Amino acid sequence: MKITLTHLTDGRERQPRRGSLFVEAILILPVLLILVSGIMVFGLLLTARQQLVFASREGARVAAQGGKQDDIVKTVRNALGHGSLSGATVCVSHPDPLDPGDNRERVQVCVRVNATEAVPDLLRIFGVSLAGEEIVACTVMQKE
Repeated sequence: MKITLTHLTDGRERQPRRGSLFVEAILILPVLLILVSGIMVFGLLLTARQQLVFASREGARVAAQGGKQDDIVKTVRNALGHGSLSGATVCVSHPDPLDPGDNRERVQVCVRVNATEAVPDLLRIFGVSLAGEEIVACTVMQKE
C-alpha cells in the first residue's frame, strides 16, 4: 500500500502539490533560455573581437615595416581566414602624433565587421538585437 499523504508538524495531513514542478519550469525556462543565449552570444562576440584584434596587429606590423596598402589588406585577410569575419573592412591611416614635437610616424590599422555577420543574432527573439552594431579593433604602431 502506497501512502501519498504527508504529515505536517502539528499532526494534520496534506495532499502533495500536484503540477507545481510544471508551473515552476514554465516560469524558469524563459529566464534560463535568455541567460544561456546571452552567454553564448557574449562568448562569440569576445572570440570575434579577439580575432579582429589579432588581424589588426598583424596588419599594423606589416604597415610599420613599410608595407603597401595591398600587402596590409592581404595580411589582415589571411589572419581572418575564410570564416564569418572574411568580409571585414580594413582601414589604414596615419594618425597625428600625440606630442607636437614628436616626429615619429605612426600607422593605424582598423578592422571592422557588422556584428550580425560575425555572430548569430540569438537574442533578437527576446527583443535585444545586434543589428546595426559593429565589432571594431584598431592597432597603432610606429613605423620603423
